[in-house]
Amino acid sequence: RLKSLIINVLPKLPHLSHLELTLDECVDREEALTMLSTIRAMETISGSLRHLYVEVSGLLRIRVLSAMLEKLPNLVELHVHNLRELLTLAVRDMESLWRQAPRIQILKMTSEAPTEAQQEPVVNRPLEEPAISNWAKVCGNLLLRRNPPTRNCVRARDLAVRVEPLRPAEPLIVVINNDEGIPTAAQIREAGTRNHWRDVRSLTLVLVRSGDAAEEVARADADIANGLVTFFGHFKTGSCCHLKELNLSSFHFKDEADFTNVLIDAGLKTLTALSVTPCGVWHPGAMGRLANTCTELDDLDIRVYTDYRTCSRCWQPLELGAIAENHLTCGRLSFSNVKEFASFDFLSTSRISEFRMSGKCDQAMVRLKSLLRKLRPNTLLRCLVLSFPGIRYNQDMYQDLPMLTGLRFLCLQTPNAHDELTARVFIEWAASQLSSLEVMHVHFTHHLTGMIERCTWMRNAETAEQLEFGDDDANPLGPAPGSVFTDRPCVICSTQTFIGLIKPHNRGARTQV
Repeated sequence: RLKSLIINVLPKLPHLSHLELTLDECVDREEALTMLSTIRAMETISGSLRHLYVEVSGLLRIRVLSAMLEKLPNLVELHVHNLRELLTLAVRDMESLWRQAPRIQILKMTSEAPTEAQQEPVVNRPLEEPAISNWAKVCGNLLLRRNPPTRNCVRARDLAVRVEPLRPAEPLIVVINNDEGIPTAAQIREAGTRNHWRDVRSLTLVLVRSGDAAEEVARADADIANGLVTFFGHFKTGSCCHLKELNLSSFHFKDEADFTNVLIDAGLKTLTALSVTPCGVWHPGAMGRLANTCTELDDLDIRVYTDYRTCSRCWQPLELGAIAENHLTCGRLSFSNVKEFASFDFLSTSRISEFRMSGKCDQAMVRLKSLLRKLRPNTLLRCLVLSFPGIRYNQDMYQDLPMLTGLRFLCLQTPNAHDELTARVFIEWAASQLSSLEVMHVHFTHHLTGMIERCTWMRNAETAEQLEFGDDDANPLGPAPGSVFTDRPCVICSTQTFIGLIKPHNRGARTQV
């Protein structure tokens, strides 16, 4: 158990410098309270540990982490990944940890929870003070250094008037204000001119405006789109561009602005990963232009954040033409909170190895059945992650699932109430139908306790190795050779995007298939 690891094992490892651990619901209230009292009584947990990565959920487990930090005297780098806490609460916790541990020189925060009301950070205190909340709330993603004091989130208005020290090896977040009266396009151009962008590899642009939730999100017009063309021109040295990841999941466009034309005009041909809003790719032929321009694109994420303001275009049914066969070949395609699609025909011709879809939809099971039917022709599909509020674990609704003959990783998530027996029966049925399946992971709400439950089926190691080497005896008749576990840490089920951002460990990256 984790308690034994921290209290009994770590003090006996005098040369340990890096540690990764998970403080989630597997650590129940009783164990957390025991750990708190025991840790507080210890002199040190480890005198050699310098780098700590923690996945955490819940205030009580944050308190356990806080107690641990006091007993790690030589810790210099802390990376905290928020699993399920509301972002505002998680940011508050991060600020508290940063204040209490002045020895820590680098703090990284990542989050599964979506961003909420995005605003331009207000700079009213010097960076030396630990006021990180305004910056961390932008994307739920932040890298903070204490000496010299720097952060990876900056404002376009500041970049437009002075040179900022950019760290090209680290993901950079630029917040752009589009309030009335602000020369947004001019600031974007000036930010490009005054600073050195040529070696930046990962970038996130966030377009914001003030106002209340009743107003529409900030949307870029043609002038801002032209400003982006000029801005991206500074990322190139001749014909060479190092920018690989671009995140525009919080950057919306007016109908007059076609983002794919921005890519063409700016010559951004080296992107391997792109996150964009539906209003950026809705124009006829957009997918074809994207495929022809970004020929190395391997990870396309289309999403919209819906909890605060809306975009009138993003709420329209998304029409995607057939994806060219050379587009996203053996890559990943993700959709999040895309409310409606004109059709799923584009999936019938896609050649992707990983498909993820999550968010709100009116008829979850109708959508799920349609998705499975359209994905059947894709023999390259290896990983499938679906997360909808209305999913039911009823095998009669999954008759097309066995046709996904190459599927190795399957994750289904829903807040719908199920009993554990129903979930287990469904998992074992699915495992018996998918001969190549190695891991299946499901989330659901327990019908009695109201708590989120997780069940994971894993194929036996010997059989998985046989499958890898093409052994026909790996799938004998009868029950699938595997085991079901409960409350194991999640790995393949992330529906958040970390394109262009600091990445959590073992999440968000392409599944190795």
